[in-house]
Amino acid sequence: MFCAHYPLLVLMFMVWKRAAGDGLYPVFYVSALILAYLLLVVSNALVSRYLPGLYAVLTGSRGRKARIAAATSASYSSAGLARQGEAALSQQRR
Repeated sequence: MFCAHYPLLVLMFMVWKRAAGDGLYPVFYVSALILAYLLLVVSNALVSRYLPGLYAVLTGSRGRKARIAAATSASYSSAGLARQGEAALSQQRR
């Protein structure tokens, strides 16, 4: 979804060029920014609400909730030392 603005802006420019030409490009520039922002915010909200699996793929957050839940559910000592029979935590895992 990060790069979703590019095809949207290209499509809007192609429509604008046929409808208004090059003379009013500053109007297109301002209106395209506002319209693209609004469309992308709305589509982001809709996809995240109704298609969470697709949203996870598009945003690169696959499995993040499961990893966070697993990391927070484990109980460790305050110093990060391992209990008997457990491996010690690495600095990145704290």
